[in-house]
Amino acid sequence: IVAGIEDRDRSSGSNLLPNVNPAFSWVRLAQRIPVRIAFDEVPGNFRMIAGRTATVSIIDDTQEAQQ
Repeated sequence: IVAGIEDRDRSSGSNLLPNVNPAFSWVRLAQRIPVRIAFDEVPGNFRMIAGRTATVSIIDDTQEAQQ
């Protein structure tokens, strides 16, 4: 999980996430999709901060649970 580029002139939305204003018609802006994530192991010095970017891997363990 990493912090994005800070922009002093940007405003925050209702969820403390920055508002992204499209400035170019040729750039496709990232879309936000709300998800719930459960951590199996959390390091002791880990800080959860709203508005961070993460790469998430989805592991389908439903077949293991059914056996």
